[in-house]
Amino acid sequence: MLAGCSNTTNLEQQIQSLSSKVDSLTMKVDAMSSDVAASKSMSESNNTEIKMLKSAVDSASANANKANMRLDNLVSSYKK
Repeated sequence: MLAGCSNTTNLEQQIQSLSSKVDSLTMKVDAMSSDVAASKSMSESNNTEIKMLKSAVDSASANANKANMRLDNLVSSYKK
Protein backbone atom coordinates (compact mmCIF):
# COMPACT_ATOMS: atom_id res chain seq x y z
CA MET A 1 0.00 0.00 0.00
CA LEU A 2 2.86 2.39 0.73
CA ALA A 3 4.57 1.49 -2.54
CA GLY A 4 1.70 3.02 -4.53
CA CYS A 5 2.15 6.39 -2.83
CA SER A 6 5.91 6.64 -3.27
CA ASN A 7 5.83 7.64 -6.98
CA THR A 8 4.47 11.19 -6.89
CA THR A 9 6.72 12.71 -9.55
CA ASN A 10 3.99 12.78 -12.19
CA LEU A 11 1.49 14.26 -9.75
CA GLU A 12 4.01 16.92 -8.67
CA GLN A 13 4.65 17.83 -12.32
CA GLN A 14 0.93 18.21 -12.94
CA ILE A 15 0.55 20.38 -9.85
CA GLN A 16 3.48 22.53 -10.97
CA SER A 17 1.96 22.86 -14.44
CA LEU A 18 -1.40 23.90 -13.00
CA SER A 19 0.30 26.35 -10.66
CA SER A 20 2.13 27.94 -13.60
CA LYS A 21 -1.12 28.22 -15.55
CA VAL A 22 -2.86 29.86 -12.58
CA ASP A 23 0.02 32.34 -12.24
CA SER A 24 -0.18 33.12 -15.95
CA LEU A 25 -3.94 33.67 -15.79
CA THR A 26 -3.54 35.86 -12.72
CA MET A 27 -1.10 38.09 -14.59
CA LYS A 28 -3.48 38.32 -17.55
CA VAL A 29 -6.40 39.24 -15.28
CA ASP A 30 -4.28 41.92 -13.61
CA ALA A 31 -3.36 43.34 -17.01
CA MET A 32 -7.00 43.34 -18.10
CA SER A 33 -8.03 45.07 -14.87
CA SER A 34 -5.48 47.78 -15.58
CA ASP A 35 -6.81 48.16 -19.13
CA VAL A 36 -10.38 48.43 -17.85
CA ALA A 37 -9.37 51.11 -15.35
CA ALA A 38 -7.60 53.09 -18.08
CA SER A 39 -10.63 52.78 -20.37
CA LYS A 40 -12.95 53.95 -17.61
CA SER A 41 -10.77 56.97 -16.94
CA MET A 42 -10.64 57.81 -20.64
CA SER A 43 -14.41 57.41 -20.92
CA GLU A 44 -14.98 59.79 -18.02
CA SER A 45 -12.64 62.31 -19.62
CA ASN A 46 -14.47 61.99 -22.94
CA ASN A 47 -17.82 62.51 -21.20
CA THR A 48 -16.53 65.74 -19.67
CA GLU A 49 -15.32 66.97 -23.05
CA ILE A 50 -18.64 66.05 -24.68
CA LYS A 51 -20.52 68.04 -22.06
CA MET A 52 -18.25 71.04 -22.69
CA LEU A 53 -18.79 70.75 -26.46
CA LYS A 54 -22.56 70.50 -25.99
CA SER A 55 -22.49 73.65 -23.90
CA ALA A 56 -20.46 75.47 -26.57
CA VAL A 57 -22.84 74.32 -29.31
CA ASP A 58 -25.87 75.40 -27.28
CA SER A 59 -24.31 78.82 -26.71
CA ALA A 60 -23.42 79.21 -30.39
CA SER A 61 -26.95 78.20 -31.37
CA ALA A 62 -28.48 80.73 -28.97
CA ASN A 63 -26.21 83.48 -30.32
CA ALA A 64 -27.10 82.55 -33.90
CA ASN A 65 -30.81 82.70 -33.06
CA LYS A 66 -30.38 86.16 -31.50
CA ALA A 67 -28.48 87.38 -34.55
CA ASN A 68 -31.18 86.00 -36.85
CA MET A 69 -33.88 87.78 -34.84
CA ARG A 70 -31.95 91.09 -35.09
CA LEU A 71 -31.60 90.60 -38.84
CA ASP A 72 -35.31 89.81 -39.14
CA ASN A 73 -36.10 93.01 -37.22
CA LEU A 74 -33.83 95.03 -39.52
CA VAL A 75 -35.46 93.60 -42.63
CA SER A 76 -38.97 94.22 -41.32
CA SER A 77 -38.13 97.83 -40.44
CA TYR A 78 -36.96 98.46 -44.02
CA LYS A 79 -40.11 96.90 -45.46
CA LYS A 80 -42.39 99.22 -43.48
